[in-house]
Amino acid sequence: MSAQKTWRALELIEWTAGYFERAGIPTARLDAELLLAHALNQNRMWLYLNYEYVVSGQPLDAYRELVRRRHAREPVAYLTGRREFMSLSFEVNRGTLIPRPETETLVELALDWLRSEERECLKVAENETDQRVQLADIGCGSGAIGVALAYALQDNGAAVVSTDISEAALETARRNAESAGVGGSIEFRLGDGLSVFHAGERFDAVVSNPPYVRTADLERLPPESRLYEPREALDGGADGFAALRPLISGVGGFLKPGGFAAFEVGEGQAEQALALFETSKLFESAETALDMSGIERVVYGRRRG
Repeated sequence: MSAQKTWRALELIEWTAGYFERAGIPTARLDAELLLAHALNQNRMWLYLNYEYVVSGQPLDAYRELVRRRHAREPVAYLTGRREFMSLSFEVNRGTLIPRPETETLVELALDWLRSEERECLKVAENETDQRVQLADIGCGSGAIGVALAYALQDNGAAVVSTDISEAALETARRNAESAGVGGSIEFRLGDGLSVFHAGERFDAVVSNPPYVRTADLERLPPESRLYEPREALDGGADGFAALRPLISGVGGFLKPGGFAAFEVGEGQAEQALALFETSKLFESAETALDMSGIERVVYGRRRG
């Protein structure tokens, strides 16, 4: 990218897309557009309408640096500091896992269940206005799941408990909750797994996207994940179930009768996760839900009444 050349927006995008393609980056054109829009403090639609705009000075310098870092496979979400999830914009950083489209399957499934006609938990009694639906998101990271649920259920006054082992992640999640206007609906707790719940505490639904990548498979992940995302948010131990096993086995004790639990799992893990639900003896049944790629991505069950 010559420093002497006069660069128009479209020329920059095309040059960068080719540069990224040669580096094996699969979303080369999209990444070039997102990074240039970010450097110009604009959106992609503005770029489409201003392809002839001359990029120079500080924005061009900033763009060069962003291109350099993306070429080293740093994720675009970390470079721009934002990621969209369930039509909401979330702050993300190196201390949080980047929200992924497949995790929307988990949120949509929980919402479908909570909104179904038989769910009395969403019907606030006339004289019991403090009786809100109680939800929990374990291992919240950027807060995407809990914030998306609280936002979608605002009219029902949902109360969400979001937990994480990282105080830095919780601070990011708090900012995202405030940005979405649901800060007052979410309680953030620092701690590991089910240990953050109080004795006798019961929820209408508990959801989680825990670490589930087998330790031996971490080095096979794309460099964006392997080099930049927090290892503790990915590493599921030797068999991928180090976090999943205690969550699935123990979550029934923190659900109301008829309550719902759902967990994201890795490809090929659904059968073993279903077996854990069955072993707990607290669930009527367990099922799986497919993500947009047709992978069994979520395992869920309903606690016996």
